Amino acid sequence: VAYRFLVEKIGTERTFGSNTVRVSGRGKSAFLDSPYAPSMFFGNTTSRTAQQLMGDVLTLNGVPLDWTVNWGITDWVVPGNVWTHQGSYISALTNIAAAPGAYIQPHPTLQQLYVLPRYPVMPHQWGDLTPDFDIPSAVMTREGIERNDLPVYDRVFVSGTTAGVLGQV
Repeated sequence: VAYRFLVEKIGTERTFGSNTVRVSGRGKSAFLDSPYAPSMFFGNTTSRTAQQLMGDVLTLNGVPLDWTVNWGITDWVVPGNVWTHQGSYISALTNIAAAPGAYIQPHPTLQQLYVLPRYPVMPHQWGDLTPDFDIPSAVMTREGIERNDLPVYDRVFVSGTTAGVLGQV
């Protein structure tokens, strides 16, 4: 499988009868993150779709950064002056993708990013699904249960930061 990456560390170790070379790095999308990309302020002054916002993030002074986004989720409209983010290009893209519960997967060799749903079906619909396969409990080698006491909350307030409504959930 071809994979292009950015080598960030190289180390060697020599012991009796053994020579080891360690290479570590990240995929090409590392160029969209620090320390290779600047920390910037991103936002929308007009209504844009989430896909358009990602295109805006991957543009510097009106010039595209030569990265493409393959959109694999349902797009939505973000009202003007609602979304802001400060950070690298990839952190802004991840922030947009995380809003509906999606994630970004870079292509292994090309300058392409895939926006994919975290689950093929939304979690609230799992009760209606038939599993592809069942793993019997008899094959388990270990099962553990841990009690975790948390504060008892009876409500949560959810609101937009610059627009939207305040709601009790």
